[in-house]
Formats: sequence, C-alpha cells, structure tokens
Amino acid sequence: MLDLLDDTIRELVIKRGHFDAGSIEVTFDQPTGDWAAGLTRPTINCYLYDVRENSELRSAEWIVAQNAKGQATKKLAPRRYDISYLVTVWTQNQVDDEHRILWRVLGVLASNAILPVDICQGALKEQPYPIATETAQPSVVIENLPDLWSVMDNPLRPSINYVVTLAMEREIAFTSPLVLTKRVVVGETPSPLRH
Repeated sequence: MLDLLDDTIRELVIKRGHFDAGSIEVTFDQPTGDWAAGLTRPTINCYLYDVRENSELRSAEWIVAQNAKGQATKKLAPRRYDISYLVTVWTQNQVDDEHRILWRVLGVLASNAILPVDICQGALKEQPYPIATETAQPSVVIENLPDLWSVMDNPLRPSINYVVTLAMEREIAFTSPLVLTKRVVVGETPSPLRH
C-alpha cells in the first residue's frame, strides 16, 4: 500500500502542480549526501520517515455489511495510520529555483486536504474513508531537524512535513446468516409466590 501512496503523491505533485514530467523528478529516497551528489536534474524528494497509528481516530466500533449470499459480516473498524514524509526540493545550486518549486509543491499539497480519488492509485481508491492529509504542521516525531540532516550527511534545508492518514482493515470478522425477523412475546408475568 505504501508503494501505491508514493505513486499517488508523485501523480498529485506532477499533475496538480502542472510540472512537465520530463523536467523534474519526484523521488522517495533517503536524502543522504551521496544521494544528493548523484542528482542531475531538479528533484522533489518525499522521504518517508515515520509510520504510526493515529490513536485519535482509533475505533472499537463494529461494522456490519450484507453480502449477496444473504449473510452479514461483522468486523472491527479499520485502524488508521499516519504516514509522514519530509518533502524537499533539490536543484543544481539554484536556491531561487528550489524555493520557487518548494512553494509550488506546498500549494499543491495544502490545496488537497483529501487526496482526490482520480489521482489515487490502485487499491487506494478502495479506502473505506476519504484519505486525509496534513501539510506543513509540526512533526511529533522530529524534534530537532538539524540533527536529522546531520545524520543524513546533508546541511539543513527547507522542508515540508506532509502526513497522509490511511486505513488498514483488521482480520477480525464474523459471518452469519442475516436476522430478518424478530419475535416479541407479550403476556402477563406470573407474580412471585408469597409465603
């Protein structure tokens, strides 16, 4: 599913950002010093740095669905996970170009708080909830950006924190025949015996 999300983000940035696909590359590599040294054209990098459950959206609700065989399936609501990316722009020593492209990417990501279904790739189109995103909000994981960049052997650079929330179905499910009638018995209740 994460590979489909990567493809979806690439499609979103290129199409909605009106970038010429041949003039810019969208990658998902870890932006290390060695990686940056090998770049030959402008690149938008979306580095997936964290995956964690969104506990605010956790639900113990049971969902009941009817199938064509006249049966009902009862299953636990899906778990929701926040997939966090660090988005950066890389060009050949042209800070103005980097800032211009980064601003354009920010506009695209911020304008799509829900990933458009027509952009979603493969099974992402079948997510049980709209795919929500957050753009340029503080990260609960990265407390010190300079430390992160030094670990990747690169100087600190401007970045956008981008979080996408995906649902994952749970395996716990029960299937049984549908209950179509209910029987209610009405009558007098015998009074308790008195001694």
